Amino acid sequence: MAIDWIGSILVVGATIMFLLGLDYGGVDYPWGSALVICLIVFGIVTYAVFGVYERFARYPVIPRRILNSLSLASTFGAVFCHGACMIAPVFFLPLYFQNVLGASPILSGVWMLPLAVSFTVSGIGMGIFIQKTGQYLWIIRISIAILTLALGLMITFGPTRNWARIVIFQIILAAGIGANMQTLVICVQALVAPEDIGVATGTLNFIRNLATAVSVVVGQVIIQGILAQHKDDLLHVGIPSDTVTLLVNGGAIGGSGLTDSFTPVQLARYKFAVADSFSKMWIFYTALCALGIVITFGIRKKELMTSHETTVTGLEAEEAKRQKNLAPKVGSQETALNGEKVEQA
Repeated sequence: MAIDWIGSILVVGATIMFLLGLDYGGVDYPWGSALVICLIVFGIVTYAVFGVYERFARYPVIPRRILNSLSLASTFGAVFCHGACMIAPVFFLPLYFQNVLGASPILSGVWMLPLAVSFTVSGIGMGIFIQKTGQYLWIIRISIAILTLALGLMITFGPTRNWARIVIFQIILAAGIGANMQTLVICVQALVAPEDIGVATGTLNFIRNLATAVSVVVGQVIIQGILAQHKDDLLHVGIPSDTVTLLVNGGAIGGSGLTDSFTPVQLARYKFAVADSFSKMWIFYTALCALGIVITFGIRKKELMTSHETTVTGLEAEEAKRQKNLAPKVGSQETALNGEKVEQA
């Protein structure tokens, strides 16, 4: 029995084309260029082809049976929103510290310690709590709500340093991220049959990884788009046009050292523009995370098992299950044919 390489190639190819289209747009090529449009459109079309192919594949990468449930579909939707909003502060906060607050790369990592420490504590604490109580659904909802609150608070980050906000907001952020890292996994595993735990967990990890990849690219697109709106302001304070073009087209995110020669007035205006770009980006993630809260209300609660059951998995087990699912269809067809013969007689 062979692995479904076609499905794997389709989904990987679709992801690469879609992300390249977003990454090239407005930086290397205009958004209206044929290359960018084709990459994005063909990426979406390939995702659609993957979805159709999976319905008829012998051994699908993502079996249709695990997506037929509203609870599972809602859980995977929450996983996507959580993954996209989880990676954003981890990726963009150090850039904010460096480009706006003037921290060095090493120092920006030190400033992230409140998030790292609180993340570990919240994850361990939630794991112990779920083990003791068996409750997980309301933790998912409250944690995403806390993450939404934290992202909303980060909209207020400005061009000046405020230690109280930097530390407290990261602690709140960690409570929203860490609690759901394993809770969503527990939820998915509780909702599927024991033999589907492996494929369901793999699907969750794929969706989470896809969400993080898309999120980083979309966040950069938002920052560059808002920064482009400040182009005239940056030119007005005497920043050379070629430097402004480079900053708008990714130099602000890449940390290319283009601002080393700026005068105090130019640097202040540049930091204000970048801070505004980050602020608008946090608005997007706040809205996306709020959508995740709504999606969680489609998840139904299921009691966690307290005993271990040995389950046979693998391609042989999948083939046996496929044959079992085909048996009723074959039987019903034979019954229908026998009925027609009786009527003809």
